[in-house]
Amino acid sequence: MDDAPLFSLVMCLFDVESYVGEAVEALRAQELDDWELIIVDDAAEDRSVLRALRAAGRDPRIRMVHNNANLGLAASRNRGLDLARGRYVAFPDAEDHPEPDYLSVAAEAVAAEDPDVVVEGVVEDYFNHRGNVAFSEELRAPAGVYEGDEVDRLMLPLGVGRLIDFVFTKFFRRAMVGQTRFEVGRRHYSEDFFFVLEMMERARKVVVVDRSAYRFEKHIRAERNLTFTEGTFLESERRVAALQLHQQEHGLDTPDSRRALGAVYGRAIMDEVARITEQMSDVPKGERVAWLGKVKEDPLFETVVAGAGQPDGFLDGLIHQALVDPNPKKALRLGHLIGYLKSFGPESWSRTQP
Repeated sequence: MDDAPLFSLVMCLFDVESYVGEAVEALRAQELDDWELIIVDDAAEDRSVLRALRAAGRDPRIRMVHNNANLGLAASRNRGLDLARGRYVAFPDAEDHPEPDYLSVAAEAVAAEDPDVVVEGVVEDYFNHRGNVAFSEELRAPAGVYEGDEVDRLMLPLGVGRLIDFVFTKFFRRAMVGQTRFEVGRRHYSEDFFFVLEMMERARKVVVVDRSAYRFEKHIRAERNLTFTEGTFLESERRVAALQLHQQEHGLDTPDSRRALGAVYGRAIMDEVARITEQMSDVPKGERVAWLGKVKEDPLFETVVAGAGQPDGFLDGLIHQALVDPNPKKALRLGHLIGYLKSFGPESWSRTQP
C-alpha cells in the first residue's frame, strides 16, 4: 500500500533562529494534513535546529537531516529532493509564513485538474526598521488552467510579475522533476528562477490559482547592499536574456513582449546604478560611466530597451528615457535618486510608486 503523502515540503535552515519556529508552526497549522516536511539543516551555527525541533514536536510527518558542512541553499534543497516521497514537491522558506490554506488551495487544484505545476500568488510584507510591516504588495498571475502552448505564453506574465523568481509559491509534480536539481553555485534568486524556468518548459498543464496564501518577508534596510557586485547584476541580465530567448524559441517575441522585458531589465540596471552611485560606494566616477556604457553595448540592451520603445508605467518610462539618452549622467543621476529614496525605507519608496 502506497502511504506516500500528497506534498513533500523541503525547508532549509541556516541561521534563521528568529523565524524558523513560526514557519514550522505555520505548516503544522495547515488545513490539509496530507504532507511531509523535510528539514535540511545546512550546518546552522545558531539555534535554528533547536527552534525547529521544538516547533516540530513529535509530529511524525516532520524529519530533519543535517549537512556536515554549509553547502548552500541549492545543494540543501537538492538533498531534500532526494528524500522526497510526495506526489508533488514544494519549497517553503524557513523565514516566511504560509497561510493556513497554503496547501489546501494547491490540493484543490490537484484534485480538479491533475496539473504538472500549481502556481499560487504571494504577498510581500515590507518591514521597517522597527520590525513592523510598513506596507504589503500582492503578486499574482492571471488565474486559470493553462495547457500546451498556453503554458509557453504564461512565462512572460510570470517573469514580468516576478512570480517566476519564487519557488516557494509553486508545487511541482515530482515525477516531472525527475532527476533535475537546483544548479549549485548560482547566486541568490537565480537558482529559483532557472529551476522554475526548466519546470515550466517541461509542463504541459499548469494551474494558476486565484489566491496568495504565502507571505514573504522583506527587510529593506537589512537587504541593502552598498557594494558594487557585477556578478549580481549579471545574474539579473541572464534571467532577462533567458526569458527573451524563451519568447523567441516559442514564436512569442513581439514589440510588446520586448517592452515588457525592457522594463524588467531597466529596473535591474537602475538597481545596480543605485549601488555604484551610493555615497559609500568605492566605484570611481569614471568607472561608473564605463560600466553603464558596457551595459548599453550589450545586444540584450538594444533588443529589449533601446530598440523596443518606451514601456508602460511612469517610473519605467523615466528609467527608459534616462537609459537611452546619450548622456550617461542622466541615468546615473536617476539611479542615485532611486537609491536615495529607498534608503529612507519602504514607506518612503512606496509613496513614489504609481
